[in-house]
Amino acid sequence: MKNRRFIRHFIFTQLLAITVAGSFAFADFSIAGSQKISALSLQNKGDELTALWWNVACFSGSDSQQNNQLLQNLEELAKPENRVDVLILGEDCPDKIPAELNAKLLATYSQRLFFPYEPNNPKTRHMGIGVFTSLDLTVGRSEALDWVSPFESEEERALARTFWGDAISQGILTRSYTSFEIMKQGKAYRVVPVHLVHPWHPFLKTWFPGQPQLAKAAIVKELLFGKKNPLIWQLEHLLLKVQRDNANLEDARLMLIGDFNFPTSIGLQTEAYKRIRQIGLSDGMGLSRATQKDVNLKIDHMFSNKSLETTRASVLPLNGSDHFPIFVRVR
Repeated sequence: MKNRRFIRHFIFTQLLAITVAGSFAFADFSIAGSQKISALSLQNKGDELTALWWNVACFSGSDSQQNNQLLQNLEELAKPENRVDVLILGEDCPDKIPAELNAKLLATYSQRLFFPYEPNNPKTRHMGIGVFTSLDLTVGRSEALDWVSPFESEEERALARTFWGDAISQGILTRSYTSFEIMKQGKAYRVVPVHLVHPWHPFLKTWFPGQPQLAKAAIVKELLFGKKNPLIWQLEHLLLKVQRDNANLEDARLMLIGDFNFPTSIGLQTEAYKRIRQIGLSDGMGLSRATQKDVNLKIDHMFSNKSLETTRASVLPLNGSDHFPIFVRVR
């Protein structure tokens, strides 16, 4: 009887994954965005905190036009009338940003912090998370965020590293856990910028070569039901550190914002999204448009505790990257 139920469940999940996978595409879907940010109202209201996250793909867009659009939009963000309280860039590569633009940003945002994904790796330490702000900021922790399960034995962890080794060769899997506190008008806001791993290269390039639909179905299945993959494991490390540093999640105004590399749902809620909600964090973005152009999914999010109220949350339709930026206003 148990075997029959398992077989029925397996067939159901496979069919569901294949069906849902047909609703989005890799590298063949594009969303038109605006080029200018000047018409957008990003200004603060009273003691509310404004934050903008944007994965800028190391300032290396698919063509020169995309790069120019990104640089123009960042120049708009450097104007005092468009300044947000905290500007956070994912896949920031400080050595690739033009010196003139960097000077303009620093003229508006007096502080620039950089947290590399892999500070001890000379080949990849140029890439990380960049933070611009003019508010008082105190850095809490900055440490490596592993991508194998924190709950398995060393032997099982070693096997996982070997099994997923192909993904390492095609992307950075180790990321950084960073937290900082910002003060505004006597209120403290704790911010955790997030960029989780994207471990799906082997599905597309190694395990299902020339079979894009099967590869997409396998990825959807992992997103919906998978509990043993680098994305889930790295999320577990992240949540453990968040809980460690916030013993009572209601004590501070807490915000996790960034590129989580998973959608809230694909027909059903994803496993990673359920994990975040289980520890008491709320989805600060709610229902909003896709943030990643190639897959037409919302994978950039803001999650918060009950002490933080979101008064505005938007996906900004700006060109310049394969991601759209997200903007939030909280109090």
